[in-house]
Amino acid sequence: MAQKISLDYWKELFRMNNLIDRKSTGNPDRFVQKMEISRSVLYRRIDDLKALNAPIEYDNSRQTYFYSEPFSLLEELKKHCR
Repeated sequence: MAQKISLDYWKELFRMNNLIDRKSTGNPDRFVQKMEISRSVLYRRIDDLKALNAPIEYDNSRQTYFYSEPFSLLEELKKHCR
């Protein structure tokens, strides 16, 4: 049987995606504050996004996460649900 994933998980992932897409995450400490999650959860969610082919990188000079190329979380999820 497939594991059920909560609605809160998906809301969290889409919120992270939005902040990354806008390049407004801040550094990891700021990002966890914005998301109201722990640092370990932040890194697990980043890994989850990367598993969905999200090209996430971190810009040390701007202190923000960003996508190094165009990425649509919704489109990636559609591919995985087929």
